[in-house]
Amino acid sequence: MTPLDYVAIGLYFILVVGVGFYYARRAARGLDAYFLGGRGMHWLALAMSGSVSNFDITGTMWIISILYVLGMKSMWHHWMWG
Repeated sequence: MTPLDYVAIGLYFILVVGVGFYYARRAARGLDAYFLGGRGMHWLALAMSGSVSNFDITGTMWIISILYVLGMKSMWHHWMWG
């Protein structure tokens, strides 16, 4: 890797850590701010956050397991349960 690559990676790391600290301070205002975004988040962002949480490997394993146990009728359960 060239020095420019290291600079880009370093700047990206600093940016990600900075954004993390910013939102950690915002969330520290209280439980309402932490769990509900201070009740100021748009409904679409909340819906996307809930559905995207099922797209990791554990969500995929859960979907396959419930599909195996309950059959095809369970195809939409993961969307209903969030």
